[in-house]
Amino acid sequence: MQREITLLIPTYNRAELLDKCLKSVSEQTFDGKIHCVISNNNSFDNTVDVVKDWKKKNKNFTLTFINNNESLEPIDNWMKTLQYIDTDYSKWLQDDDWMEKDALKTMFEDIQKYEPNTLIYNCNIYLKNNYQNPINNYYRNDTKKLTTDDVVNHVLQLAPVFPVSPTASVMKSKYIEEAIIFGQANNICTKKLMGNDLIMNFFGVFNDLDTYYINKTLFNFYGGDDSISLVNNPKILSHCYLRSLALMIEHNSTELTKHQKEIISHRVFATKIRGRFNKEFSSIQEVSGFDSKMSLTESYKYLKKLLKL
Repeated sequence: MQREITLLIPTYNRAELLDKCLKSVSEQTFDGKIHCVISNNNSFDNTVDVVKDWKKKNKNFTLTFINNNESLEPIDNWMKTLQYIDTDYSKWLQDDDWMEKDALKTMFEDIQKYEPNTLIYNCNIYLKNNYQNPINNYYRNDTKKLTTDDVVNHVLQLAPVFPVSPTASVMKSKYIEEAIIFGQANNICTKKLMGNDLIMNFFGVFNDLDTYYINKTLFNFYGGDDSISLVNNPKILSHCYLRSLALMIEHNSTELTKHQKEIISHRVFATKIRGRFNKEFSSIQEVSGFDSKMSLTESYKYLKKLLKL
């Protein structure tokens, strides 16, 4: 196996954070080939200057820069990077995240050990309002090969969760494009980059491709003011994850327990009710393969909570 990797970095108006991200790439102890592909979504800050500076520096990676002169849908900016992949393994690296110095070295040691399609790692989380005190080793799972049941229970909050940010993972390149294209079936959510990260990280699990969670902390996530998880309605974000999960369940013909089916049906019902009051929910309320059902008792409890009676 060749020791080389492509880092896919879509960016928009995060020049200072992008600089920190690229600094973490330059500090890697990995002795293989690193190819960074940056796609700039018509930023109006000094992103172009930051990239030009990095092109001049004596660094341990090559850099391909796509400078889009018109604003794209966020997912289309991500898609732009795919044509420049030239290695067997690739990974997304969000422009506001950064890597620990041994991240790539450790990843390749684990790739040799597990021979996986996808590896997903633990992380530290830095919040803007509490930057000096990060949440270290955020996820509370042991190293394991993931199953569809792990992912279903993760989304339904029946078990501890796993990282969904694609920064946390590395994947065989030939499946990255397949995963992101598959996720576009979640149309409205995907355009806003909501829910497609679940598919990027766990696509392999639902396609019988070996996917492992590795309990090693290699990445740092930044929760700034424009973080997707902060700027979007959390209930819409949660429902978009449910839609992505449903697509993978249907694709794989995954068998669910009665309890899992009931929870999904309840959530679909709840979103349809919200759609009567809020147009944001009306366009995403359908969930592929699942009916909208809720018992009279549960319906009463939900409506009472919704109306705050």
